[in-house]
Amino acid sequence: MLLLMLRRALLLTFLVLNVSAFAKPKYQPLPVKLDREGEKWAQKTLRKMPLEEKIGQLFMVWTRAEFLNSNSAAYLQLRNEMNKYHVGSFAMTVHYEPPFLYKNQPYEAADLLNRL
Repeated sequence: MLLLMLRRALLLTFLVLNVSAFAKPKYQPLPVKLDREGEKWAQKTLRKMPLEEKIGQLFMVWTRAEFLNSNSAAYLQLRNEMNKYHVGSFAMTVHYEPPFLYKNQPYEAADLLNRL
């Protein structure tokens, strides 16, 4: 009896997963349409950028959300990397030490982002 119930549960799980894997999403994203002004701005901006800046836009710098003194080596390295390599984006995450996720430093994160 138990084996039969287990088989049915596994079969049902398998069927649900297969059906959901092939289901179409309810909403399809609309195509992005740039207006003429936006296209002109993008082309003008790209023409003004040297090759080094264009390449820098492909990279992302990562740091943890924590207090960094403006004179600390970590802060200076982060700031210099962003300026030197013309970084295109910046990622910040919170500290994680199993089993805890530390989300208690929003002020420090905002301060660091504003200084950079």
